[in-house]
This record gives sequence, C-alpha cells and structure tokens, in this order.
Amino acid sequence: MYVKNDLDFNDLENECWECDSVLDAISENNKEEEFMDLLEEQFGGDIPTMTEVNDFIRFDDDFIFDELGISIDDDDEEEEEEEEE
Repeated sequence: MYVKNDLDFNDLENECWECDSVLDAISENNKEEEFMDLLEEQFGGDIPTMTEVNDFIRFDDDFIFDELGISIDDDDEEEEEEEEE
C-alpha cells in the first residue's frame, strides 16, 4: 500500500515519537518553516515513511540544529540533569 500525506510542523509534533526535545527547540527558536524546508531538502524529492522522518529528527538533531542555526548549550543540559538528581 502506498500512502502520501502533506504534513505541517504541528502534524510532526503529533505524529513523531521520542522527538519532543528536538521539535520543542525548533519551535522555541521560531524555525518551523526553515525546518520543513530542511526536511524537503533532506529527502530530495523522495517520499519518506514516517519512521524515516522520525529517525532523522530523533538521531540527527546535531545536524538539524547546525543547519537551522540553533545553539544548544550542553552545559545547561548537564546542570539540569544534576539538579534533578
């Protein structure tokens, strides 16, 4: 079976799993449109599965942040983790 859907950023937030931190960072930096353009470029006209889209977002976050000019400070994340313990 072949299924093609047009998705926007809000759809990704609802459909993707274990990508909340990446999608939240994109949203907080108002880079939703740029991110959707990046997705289209990344898949080069091919029609990806939701799993492929999800895996790209989940595992290629450093690439995504770099391409979108989003700075994620690892020191802040480490401090937050230490405070939680």
